[in-house]
Amino acid sequence: MKRTAKTAFKLAVTALLLLLLYRKVDGRAFGRLFADLDWRWPPLFFAIAFLNMWLSSVRWSLFLRADGVEVPVRKLFASHWIASFCNFFLPSNVGGDLYRIADIGAKSGSAVRGTASVFMDRLSGFLAMSFLGFVFPLAGLRFVPREHWPWLLVPVAFFLAFAGIFALVVFGQGLLRALLRLLPGRAGAG
Repeated sequence: MKRTAKTAFKLAVTALLLLLLYRKVDGRAFGRLFADLDWRWPPLFFAIAFLNMWLSSVRWSLFLRADGVEVPVRKLFASHWIASFCNFFLPSNVGGDLYRIADIGAKSGSAVRGTASVFMDRLSGFLAMSFLGFVFPLAGLRFVPREHWPWLLVPVAFFLAFAGIFALVVFGQGLLRALLRLLPGRAGAG
């Protein structure tokens, strides 16, 4: 009974937030968008979104497992869906990550490791996007006018920056610990 009341309260708050956020949307224009929709494509879109969310949950579980935290992929998958709802329907892109951090902190008992896993998950996504950002223009270089070629260095710079940050996070911890061991006394005891 208590769980049902809690769920009903959450649904009511969600509906209220959605009503407040979308109260100025023209309902007729929104309806016309659905009337003109080619209904062959939404199932494919949702299938791709589902697969992407599942793969993201598997990647997230690998980051957690590397830090000694075991959470089933199905629970991470549910957390991803709720976080995606926050990102899509609420005016924030950070809200979903904050939800994921809070949720994994509660499930794992370690807010620090949960935060680190979400950070690494985001960072690996940025790394992948920046990689694609410079690979695809290079693949179609013949279609890019020569005067625009210098702009192709921008995604390369982003990729190198994200790769450097990723390497520092992944490999820098061991290097930092080795340097700390060289320090005398208690400073090197970590």
